[in-house]
Amino acid sequence: QSPAQNKPPSTKPPSLNIPRVSRPPTVDDFLEMKPSPEIAGTLAKLDGFIQRDPDDGKPGTQRTEVYIGWDDQNLYTIFLCFDDHPNLIRSRMGRREAIDGDDFILVLLDTYHDHQRAYEFLVNPYGIQKDGIYTEGAGDDYSWDTLWDSQGRMTAKGYIVRIALPFRSLRFPQKDSQTWGIAVGRYIARTNEMSFWP
Repeated sequence: QSPAQNKPPSTKPPSLNIPRVSRPPTVDDFLEMKPSPEIAGTLAKLDGFIQRDPDDGKPGTQRTEVYIGWDDQNLYTIFLCFDDHPNLIRSRMGRREAIDGDDFILVLLDTYHDHQRAYEFLVNPYGIQKDGIYTEGAGDDYSWDTLWDSQGRMTAKGYIVRIALPFRSLRFPQKDSQTWGIAVGRYIARTNEMSFWP
């Protein structure tokens, strides 16, 4: 074996360049559970979610694709949550923050890239929001609230969630080039499955 074959796998997290979009993406752009021809190729795509629970390190049991872009006002994140049994997706139309027990998606943004704190944005399949701040060593604080937009739509193949996060609702360094930490996740209530990228 060559020395290259003996090297351990890299533990460096993947990097992602998020493109600027010429128009905001909408739920209607993804109704076929794929980007429409008008928006295809204009957003960064994430997939390959890995379970944390219940089978740590194994691929997610249901396919999830995430598309991300930004403009002067917002960071846009669109989740395509495929499900082999869409009739078993758990989701209720209720008040804000009342998504416990539902399926949901999650966006974590470490805007200072210090691995200490991250904004959390959770949305169920009907678009009901929950937000908070995660702090290393202290966990989740859901008393924090800010203004942002979310939409959810059930489909024959699963569900779609679109999030628009206004930059004015976030704090981040005042410089032209931004480097943030990002993680995205999906929770499947019926199997207690939590999976993430990266």
